[in-house]
Amino acid sequence: VADAFVETLPNYTLPDFQNASAPEVKAIDWLETHPNFSNMTEFRKKQLYALASFSDAFHGPKWPNPWNKDWLDVYRSECEWHSAGYGYVETWDSGAFQEDDSQFAVNSSCNNEGQFTTLYLTSLELSGSRPTLPPALAFLTALERIDLRLNNFQGSFSPGFIPPSLWANLPSLQVLSLFINDFTGTIPSDIGLLKRLTHLDLLDNSLSGTLP
Repeated sequence: VADAFVETLPNYTLPDFQNASAPEVKAIDWLETHPNFSNMTEFRKKQLYALASFSDAFHGPKWPNPWNKDWLDVYRSECEWHSAGYGYVETWDSGAFQEDDSQFAVNSSCNNEGQFTTLYLTSLELSGSRPTLPPALAFLTALERIDLRLNNFQGSFSPGFIPPSLWANLPSLQVLSLFINDFTGTIPSDIGLLKRLTHLDLLDNSLSGTLP
């Protein structure tokens, strides 16, 4: 059954089946065991594939409670997995961060159509890890916010943390918050492909370059 699903995936999101530990391979294995897999729409299969790939790439089982308990819980909607529910944007004003709760105030990670919109996972206590956002996140076409600050991630920013294929495939992204990590390298010009981006926070990383 999963083979038919894999055949629908674009090449840049395909699992590397030669590597059994690849996040996408584990995501396919998990998805195939989901009790509702055969009855799911293609949209939801791809959404869950993207989120399961993300969870494995970012060491989900090592996350603190309650994050590690409900992510990939097949008996809960992914819209209820611990991600949103905080929903404020911090803006820099008068030398300090100010909470702006006028935007993104949510009690679900999805919109009314069940599309995942908010990837909010901070302080995951994963110091020293070098994760990569899986290209399958491109299936989250309604994703408005990626907030992964305060995680002490390390390594190259892009390519590295953000693969080149993702820049042009996050059409709804408005907020990208990655401050207080330890990313290195140059801010890529491809960040200009995020046409709806209104809030970018890369403070306290070791990045150089200018914004397009």
